Amino acid sequence: MREITVCQQSREVIDRLRPNVSNLEMTMVNQDLLLPLERAAFNQLIRNGLHRQKHLLVALSGGMDSMVLLNLLFKVAAKANVKLSVATIHHGPGSNAGFRDEVFAFCQRVSESYGLPFYSSKSTMELSSEAHMRDFRMKALSEMAQDIGVDAIALGHHLRDQIETQLIRLLRGTGRVGIAGMKVFENGLFRPLLEQPKEEIERYAAACHIQHVCDPSNLQTDFLRNWVRINWILPLEKDHPEKAKVLVRSLENLSQLPEEGLFEPSSTQKDTPLDRTSLLEQSTSKQIELIRAYGRANSIDLTFSQIQELLKHFRRPQNSLQVRVGRGSWRVDAKHIFVEL
Repeated sequence: MREITVCQQSREVIDRLRPNVSNLEMTMVNQDLLLPLERAAFNQLIRNGLHRQKHLLVALSGGMDSMVLLNLLFKVAAKANVKLSVATIHHGPGSNAGFRDEVFAFCQRVSESYGLPFYSSKSTMELSSEAHMRDFRMKALSEMAQDIGVDAIALGHHLRDQIETQLIRLLRGTGRVGIAGMKVFENGLFRPLLEQPKEEIERYAAACHIQHVCDPSNLQTDFLRNWVRINWILPLEKDHPEKAKVLVRSLENLSQLPEEGLFEPSSTQKDTPLDRTSLLEQSTSKQIELIRAYGRANSIDLTFSQIQELLKHFRRPQNSLQVRVGRGSWRVDAKHIFVEL
């Protein structure tokens, strides 16, 4: 479990909001005027059909990105005829439980200050890694969204997050599909800030006096995502800011290159077994692509080495075997391959 401490800025924000939530009223800018970032969010709502009485569940962590997201959507909600609710996920017990409790309470007060319904979920188990936290968070948000009946979950991912995701997938060994990165709206997840540089979000937060908490572990380079951001992306943004969008666009273009004889997407659908016989008749490159796509369809991201390990098992003559690779339990019979989380 990573160590998280409350930075001085976060402590001041939490203490300031504890006795009086009215401080956040200063973040609510005149509804009649839309700043450029607000206009961009409004346009994304319209472009993706998330207006006219749609209901969005805003995932709020208390950090700058999600606080900006909430304020943006609050500003344009009436204009777009959108209903908003707020959700916060508590990662449960552990050495950082005290900090998590304070941030959770902060998010609840923020939601109350906006007059929005607040929903939450808390892990009863200690989550041991970043991946486990992410999995719990997304599962909890998905279950909430289904129970409430919302049209989409709004997330605060931005351009820097997109580049981080694509580069990390490349470093871990991804295929043609994997380098495509995230979409503004897919599978019920809405990311209106995905095309926006981090600097725009920081400027908006400063202009609107948006308070937030910060996570000092973001500076720890023993996490691969942090290392990629600090050593690669930040220098790129500083010295060649225009190249960040070019990089994303280039990787997107590569992901859309046709591949002769590529398998049908239906062969890698969630909860549908993979045809073992057909898989083993393909070229090695297509076998890798099939297994990667099948894993992704079942919420499992596989590295190249993990796929190689799976192929070794799939090629064995046994008609029945079960192995655990990555986050999945893989079950194989004579004709089919199944996976479960």
